[in-house]
Amino acid sequence: MKEIKEKINIKINAYIDEINSLKRKGNKKIELFKFEIDKKNDEIKKMNNKIELLIKKLKTKTNNNEKRNTKNIELHKHILNEKEEDYDEMLKLKLNNSKEIIYEIDKIIKTKEKNQEKCALISSDICGYESSKGEIFYNNNDSNKIIHLSCGHYIHDECLQSSLRVSNSNIEKLTPKTIIKCPSCGEDVVTLL
Repeated sequence: MKEIKEKINIKINAYIDEINSLKRKGNKKIELFKFEIDKKNDEIKKMNNKIELLIKKLKTKTNNNEKRNTKNIELHKHILNEKEEDYDEMLKLKLNNSKEIIYEIDKIIKTKEKNQEKCALISSDICGYESSKGEIFYNNNDSNKIIHLSCGHYIHDECLQSSLRVSNSNIEKLTPKTIIKCPSCGEDVVTLL
């Protein structure tokens, strides 16, 4: 029995030695893993620091860009406001000029309306329909068609035909854009029928 006990004790001691050996090997592996883990943790910390630095730089650049953009926006607003004010001034001037031009045109139109379709030959008593004193030589049934000339004068068709016959013009029939001499002012003109 002693022998069996000794054999068992030897086997138990061998198992204990083996277990201790495994523990030592396991501890070494664990230490190796811990070392590797610590190494990786240090690398992660370094990367996090780099990332934080990059983020700070980006924030600084972004803030600087935002400040620059804000300044640019303000500058552009200022320039636009100045241009808008200049444009408003220019529009006011153009409006005033337009009003003056419209007033002048109105005066011309009113003057022409008073004299419109009155034969320019009336004032020189050459008109066959009306005298300079206002005497009328035609009745309402007569054709007293008025021709508008490019010089601005109006002349009865019959008065113009008579005038052309007197000046020996070989124009048989007036058409739009016929070139003739105005019997009133002598200018070369175009008929505007």
